[in-house]
Amino acid sequence: MRLFVLTISLFLCSCSSEVENKDLVGTWELLYDGQGDFWFSHVAFTASGEKCTISYSFDKNKELSASYYLSTYNLENNELTVKVVQSSSPYVNVGEEIKDKILNFNQNTFAMKMYYPIVGSSVDRFIKLEDIKASSICSVVKNNS
Repeated sequence: MRLFVLTISLFLCSCSSEVENKDLVGTWELLYDGQGDFWFSHVAFTASGEKCTISYSFDKNKELSASYYLSTYNLENNELTVKVVQSSSPYVNVGEEIKDKILNFNQNTFAMKMYYPIVGSSVDRFIKLEDIKASSICSVVKNNS
C-alpha cells in the first residue's frame, strides 16, 4: 500500500510541474498524428522567444511540399501562446495568435493540444532532436516564409 501511495504521489508531482520557456529551447519533431496525408514538422524554439517551423507534407501523388512559419512564443502556466510573424501558407495568417495547453513534458518528449482559436482535433506529440540546431531551422524559415 505504501508503494502504491508513493507511486501515485510521484506521478502527481511530475504532472503538476510547470514548464518554462527555457525548457522548450532546442529543436523538436512534431510527429504525424495519423490523420490525412502524411506530414511532419521540425520546430525550433530559441532562447530569444522565436518559434521557427518547417512543415513537410506528402499528397496522394507522393509530392512533397513545405510550409514555413516564424512566430514568437511565451509559455505561462503550461499554456503556450504563439503569435505568427511570417508565414508561407494561406492557412496560417500573419498576426494570428494560437494557444496550446501542454499536457505532459520531459526533456525528450512533450504533448500539447490547441484550444484557441479552435480546439485541436488531436494531441500534438513532439520528440527532441539533438542533431539539428535551432539556428539552422530558423535560418531556413526566415529565408523562405
